[in-house]
Amino acid sequence: METKQVSKPLKLGYAIIRVSTPKQAEVQHGSLEQQRHMIERWLERQCANADNEYRIVKFIEEDISGRAESLHKRHGMKELERAMDRREIDFFVAEKVDRIARDQIYNLQLVRKADLLGIEIFEVESGRINLRDR
Repeated sequence: METKQVSKPLKLGYAIIRVSTPKQAEVQHGSLEQQRHMIERWLERQCANADNEYRIVKFIEEDISGRAESLHKRHGMKELERAMDRREIDFFVAEKVDRIARDQIYNLQLVRKADLLGIEIFEVESGRINLRDR
């Protein structure tokens, strides 16, 4: 007798990794590479323990975002917002929400927008952010 494997619903998302300074880019903990590995391990755990299959379709990597380049010029974040507006993604993940941008007001607005659109937001260590439960 064969066991029929039931496939989980697929959720597509983006991962955001960012460093603020050249020094942070060079250290092992907090570097873009380290953040990518943390998110890849999170993805493995998430898929193993969730009712859905999660797939990251894009890593938004922003190096040294503390330089003079302003937030409105951050093309990766613009792309994330367009994907959210078009409902092309179901979630996004970052090491921590405060790693998304230095501008905490922007971070809060992005999280609220995602919540209103039904897009899940995850932090690697603390899990899903649920604004209705806070």
